[in-house]
Amino acid sequence: MLMLTISALHGSGTVDSGTNVAIFGAIATAIGALMVGLLNYRGQNRIVVTTRFGQATAQLGEQNPDVRVGAIYALEQIMKTSRPERRAIIELLASYVLAHAPYPTDKPIRDGQPPPGVPDGERPLRGWARDVQAAMSVLGRRPRTTIREFLRGAGSGGLRGAYAAAAVNVSGADLRGGDLTRADLARTQMYQCKLQRAVLFEANLSKANLANSVLDKADLKQAYLHSTNLVGASLREADLRRADLHGADLRNARLEGALLSDARNLAKADLSGATGDPKTRWPAGFDPQGHGVKPSAPRQASSESQATGDGSPSTPSYRA
Repeated sequence: MLMLTISALHGSGTVDSGTNVAIFGAIATAIGALMVGLLNYRGQNRIVVTTRFGQATAQLGEQNPDVRVGAIYALEQIMKTSRPERRAIIELLASYVLAHAPYPTDKPIRDGQPPPGVPDGERPLRGWARDVQAAMSVLGRRPRTTIREFLRGAGSGGLRGAYAAAAVNVSGADLRGGDLTRADLARTQMYQCKLQRAVLFEANLSKANLANSVLDKADLKQAYLHSTNLVGASLREADLRRADLHGADLRNARLEGALLSDARNLAKADLSGATGDPKTRWPAGFDPQGHGVKPSAPRQASSESQATGDGSPSTPSYRA
């Protein structure tokens, strides 16, 4: 609009060179003021974000679990609105999970921790470690890594550095009874995690590392397990119906009692050395032995198999 006005004035011949200088000087002053204001806003915003980040981080050490949970959700909001802090917050929350789960048995019982003797997963994670549940929930819905962030990681450490910048590492964490419904845990390092009775319904575990983890009685219905590392994992009585196992590595996995009757792309998974028992449910027409699955050893299957008339365990077999 301003430029049209200037052109019109030129056309009317009523604007001299002095007026032009004044007009363009005013424009330059306005632009300069705008830039200064923008820089001031960014600077003030950085101060606010830094202050909020410091306060939330300090609150993670509070004794009151409600304060800790509030701090975790405050960090989530910062992670959503401030990209520079995103990676630090992801690493901070992952470290928090590792520091608070598993719980050392040689220390006093922490507030909310189940008493000794409570069977694995009988209480949900939020019932005995709601701060850990909150941290895992936030990590499971973290913003996706942008192409720029991925390339920045590649520039500092090659592809390994790029993938490290996009991944979460909570290996060894005790997450029994955790609710990770629809969580995005692609490429997450979860080696030797305890996930008994965990709810991973529709979770994205693509290319995640769950080797040697315990997922007994876990709910993995419709989970995305594309190229997931499940080598040596225990999946006894786990529910894998409608889970996508394309390219999943299940070598030496324990599948006794697992529900795989509607699992997708199971034939494209590596089942070499995996074990099953009569209670394992396979997709119709699927040949487990043809894909490298072995019957459980008698001493392991005897507790789950019905005894024969003479008291000896029945011979393991497979059922679709």
